[in-house]
Amino acid sequence: MKKLLVVALGVAFIANSASDVEANPLMGGFATFTLNQVVALVSQKAAERDGIPESDPRIEATHRAMSLVATEHTESTLGERMLMAAGAPTWFGLATTLIGAQLGELVAGKIGKTEVSISAMGDGTLELTRKVDIPIPPHLKPYEPPAYKATHINVKNDPWDAMAAAGANVYRESSCKAGAPCAKYPPEPELSGNLGGWYRISGDGLRALVLNRADVEKFFLVYFETKLKNDGETFRNLRVRIVDEYDADGQLHNTHSFRSHETEQCKTVFGSELDLTAPNCPEAAKSAPDPFKWPTCTRTVTTETCEWVRSPEKNTFFDDLNVSQWRPEPLDPTEYGPQERRETFKSLDESFDSLSKDVLDLPLNPKFVADVANALAAIASQRSDYKGVPYRMTAPITPQEVKAWMDEKSRDAVPRLVDVFSRPTPDYERVVPIQVQIRPDRVWPDGRRDPDPRVRPDDRGKDRERPGDPLSRDVNVVNTPGVNVINPVLVDAGPAPDVGAPGLESPPTPNAILSPILGLLPDFKSWRTPSHTATCPRPVFDVFQTRIRMDAMCDIAERHRKTIRTVMLAVFVLIALTILLAA
Repeated sequence: MKKLLVVALGVAFIANSASDVEANPLMGGFATFTLNQVVALVSQKAAERDGIPESDPRIEATHRAMSLVATEHTESTLGERMLMAAGAPTWFGLATTLIGAQLGELVAGKIGKTEVSISAMGDGTLELTRKVDIPIPPHLKPYEPPAYKATHINVKNDPWDAMAAAGANVYRESSCKAGAPCAKYPPEPELSGNLGGWYRISGDGLRALVLNRADVEKFFLVYFETKLKNDGETFRNLRVRIVDEYDADGQLHNTHSFRSHETEQCKTVFGSELDLTAPNCPEAAKSAPDPFKWPTCTRTVTTETCEWVRSPEKNTFFDDLNVSQWRPEPLDPTEYGPQERRETFKSLDESFDSLSKDVLDLPLNPKFVADVANALAAIASQRSDYKGVPYRMTAPITPQEVKAWMDEKSRDAVPRLVDVFSRPTPDYERVVPIQVQIRPDRVWPDGRRDPDPRVRPDDRGKDRERPGDPLSRDVNVVNTPGVNVINPVLVDAGPAPDVGAPGLESPPTPNAILSPILGLLPDFKSWRTPSHTATCPRPVFDVFQTRIRMDAMCDIAERHRKTIRTVMLAVFVLIALTILLAA
């Protein structure tokens, strides 16, 4: 029990220490102070635009008033989860309290071939929009045949020549022999890509690639017109029919082609007609009522009759001419081409962890900087103790001016999206510095270079400039070569006191360290569990003249006495530990 108590106290101490970060949110996050300097710079440039020189003390007073306003608004964001990141206030939260939740587009730029923009929505979420042109994969691109090489053809004799003359791209198959009629055609090109919708007419060692069904029927008609003429047939109303065959799943299984036409069929008819001028015709026949009774008075007449008869429909397979069709590859047009993909983040922590370094490095929208600077300057000018540059509502800072002023600075001074997630205050401080030159403790994310190389990493905490209360006097000393010292301070500490050298106490022993913990509860060491005696109840009762004894549970409990004791002891320890940690 003593060991368990020591472990419980240690766990409680660690948990209490870990909660310090949550108690002081200013310990979390990171600070770049780029926006602090940029806001001060654009307000200074605006004053210079209005004819106020940089050395005018009103500019410094303006920055101090803006710092106080920013500090007050930053304090109001500490209780809003959506406005904080890593448990600390952010420039996003400060801008939201100054301008409103509808901050609009924060950044817009291009990463490679992808257009990226991030906007702050009215409900407090951040929306990432990507515009990218996704190319269609090669196997899904529509097939484009190469330029067809012209071939010397004889339209009158060969059906394939007639098809080629009608516009078909005819190629020879690999089985075509040298010297054969098919050898004059170019070889079939390599087929690649999405051939969906294309037809292939094949036969006699030749192939023709056709894009649509209407052309297939057209080339079939040309082919059979030439073939039937070569066979010496008289025909009319030649027809071609293309039929698709599907399987049970509705997928294209096969394609069949049929032809039919009308053929002229003629027959000879023999008859007789009356010829009274025949030399053997008697005179009596001429006056007889039925001269046909005299065969010598008739002659044989031959006549030929013709009619058009439609031939049965015939599968072109028996003409050694086949047609096949490629299945179209499934292509979803919504997945390729110009695409706009949106992603919504419900917190700053989620968005910062999800966004890539390239996105975080995008330059901040100048409108965001202008709106923040205008809001700070307008609110600061309304303070009763304001002694800065008067703010003119008719001549606010514009995004175009911000962009022009930022172009004058180096690239590292341009605010970026990562600065929106940064803390506006230094470590362990609640004052938001608004100054053109800030050299406090810096924590740069992702190894970003400090724009002020004069401050080395080992100089953390030195030469710090902070805006204070406007009623107090600035006693910071800035030494610049060739320039007079600003705010000189002379301190007379008097004669140095005679103080002896300090001495070191002897280090405590392990027993001295542990004895306060082990001796916390002296009464607890002498506590013993009071002894007690008890017997298992064995009730007896009579039912219908029958006496019943209930003692089976006592036998079971006695049999498992050690197990029950161990389990109950463990439950007691867990309950005691829970109560101790909850306290």
